[in-house]
Amino acid sequence: MSTERVFVIENETSLRQEITDFLRSKGFDAMSGQSCNESEERGLTYRPDVVVLDCSQHGESVINLMLRFRKVNPSVAMIMLAAQGSMNLAMQAVKQGADQILTKPVDLTVLSVLIQRLVDTHRNRQNQIAEHELRERNQISPFLGTSPAIQKLSELAHNVAATDNSILIVGETGTGKGLLARWIHNHSPRSSEVFAELKCGGFAGPALERELFGEMGSDRTAARAGLMEIAHKGTLFLDEISELDVQMQPTLLKILEEKQFRSAGAVHNRNVDFRLISATHRDIAKLVQEKTFRSDLYFPISTISLIVPSLRDRAEDIEPLARQFAEQLAKDLGVPRPEVSQSAISALQAYSWPGNIRELRNLLEHAILVSGKRVLTERDFLFDSSSEPMSHGGFARTLQQVQRQYIEEVLFREGWRVEAAAKKLGMPRSSLYQKIKEFNIPRPGAAHQAHAGTDRRLQN
Repeated sequence: MSTERVFVIENETSLRQEITDFLRSKGFDAMSGQSCNESEERGLTYRPDVVVLDCSQHGESVINLMLRFRKVNPSVAMIMLAAQGSMNLAMQAVKQGADQILTKPVDLTVLSVLIQRLVDTHRNRQNQIAEHELRERNQISPFLGTSPAIQKLSELAHNVAATDNSILIVGETGTGKGLLARWIHNHSPRSSEVFAELKCGGFAGPALERELFGEMGSDRTAARAGLMEIAHKGTLFLDEISELDVQMQPTLLKILEEKQFRSAGAVHNRNVDFRLISATHRDIAKLVQEKTFRSDLYFPISTISLIVPSLRDRAEDIEPLARQFAEQLAKDLGVPRPEVSQSAISALQAYSWPGNIRELRNLLEHAILVSGKRVLTERDFLFDSSSEPMSHGGFARTLQQVQRQYIEEVLFREGWRVEAAAKKLGMPRSSLYQKIKEFNIPRPGAAHQAHAGTDRRLQN
């Protein structure tokens, strides 16, 4: 049952009592006052989560009281009750930061749903802040390394973090674009607010609208806050914005221009204030030429562009990244921190890294989990044998040999029980069968049986 505090300020006695009783019946801790002057001290002492404020009173008193509530508790939600003659004042209150307008006569069910929605939005925002702080403690710096490419990116990011301009981050998959976006948010004036993230390729049509704008809710559906509401005063990160539904692109452009949006089922637009950071692994300028991405949206999202280098373009950074990942992963997995041998570093530096930093982290995690060793060597890493090496001195053959030998060792330890070996290797059983066939790995005893068969044929 909800225990959030709601303070109702309503001039009309019967309506004030009706609203208060109804909210209490829904599990809210409700208190009320008649006028702004009477309610100020009582309400501020009560420290409500939501204030329901009647706009039929003196305009200046309503706005001033709303601002005083916000000064004491910046996260308090404000709902303005407006009759026909007080709609202009309610709209003025929204411009000053009020969350919603509800017209009279008041539908108590709608009011209750709206209050719960605002409470959930605040809770989601607090949860996201907590999760973000936890992730931030566990994340490495996006600028770890000494390569010229990463040092240049660091310099640019430090210069633009304190601005409020939209930023487009461009880089291959797995280069750490999301990590950089979070770093920029954390070092911006909005760092105390929410960092809300959406992967644009995962939603389209009505589902995308609900995700971004939320919905008011009804008797059949629960109210839901959208990411734009959650990101208010904070940062909205649109990952892979090049995949954004074409039908949504003009809507996003309008929101960026007007700083307003409307939730599904809502009557009025809501003001919104967020910093937009976008990311893509594609060439959006080319998509604009191909007319699959709007040119009038491309320019406002890319006021500032940052290019994240691929890992193969910063090979000298692989050693500090690998050692930092090994330390972090060991802590997360609850195992002793392994050393990464120089031979392993050499192998890592020679690999082409199609999956970039994400692949490096995954390979290290796999090596730590499977090997259980205190010192990781090149034999503990399962490289993608289909990737080209960064140098052509026979290393491609060496990588395949390393992978083949490691698979042989695991199969031997598991007594050639393919299912158990596949689980140990972290791959599907079908993939292990393919590797056995690809590397022509003989089952123990098979070679002896083959020789025996040949001997018998010769004797005959």
